Amino acid sequence: MMRANFAGFERARISAVPFRVAKGVGFSPLGRGLSGLRILASVLLLLCTAALAQSERRKPAQPATSRAECSRQAEFCVTVPATWKRLGDDFDGDGFVVAEPRTGATQDQWNLLTAAARDIPEPQAGKEPMSLDEFISDSLMMLSQHAQINTMERRRLEIAGHPAQVLRVAYDNPDGKRVLELLGFIDGEDGAFYMLSLRIRPEDEQRMTAAFDRIVHSWRSTTKPSAK
Repeated sequence: MMRANFAGFERARISAVPFRVAKGVGFSPLGRGLSGLRILASVLLLLCTAALAQSERRKPAQPATSRAECSRQAEFCVTVPATWKRLGDDFDGDGFVVAEPRTGATQDQWNLLTAAARDIPEPQAGKEPMSLDEFISDSLMMLSQHAQINTMERRRLEIAGHPAQVLRVAYDNPDGKRVLELLGFIDGEDGAFYMLSLRIRPEDEQRMTAAFDRIVHSWRSTTKPSAK
């Protein structure tokens, strides 16, 4: 009995040694243990940040899908697909022409966008200035001098807070081929009407209609506000 008790006492005394030694050297599970965790977390955070920064540096820049085309003289811009090509100015500098290149086709077979500003004529004495509806009627009349125009759609909307209309017309060119044209008219309420015309190939109608809608809605005036 005495031997068994002595052996138990020895085991108890030995098992208590690590605790006393640990306590003697100042070990604290809530002190040094948390400190180590904080250091480890900081190191991991630095490594993750460095990895993310390296990943961002290696990520290739995405090519632009659109760009602004502007008339400095008429002070307006629209956004067009980045792949389209500017062919030059039009309407004595108050407009420009942009087209979607088509491999193996001449420029007259490209989908062609014309954008321009037209000054509102001074009204005759006692009469109101020309309305947007009257301007559209005059524009269609000029177009009908070259072909029989069929207006397939006409919508009224607002562009950048300005009254606007979008039309879809069709006609036959001198070669007898069917031509579709999307027309946008915007009352800039600044003494000018803005006209957008996209002549398209019939097989591209759905795709170009969506593109034209984005172009029309991108119109913006770049005229600086007058100082008061």
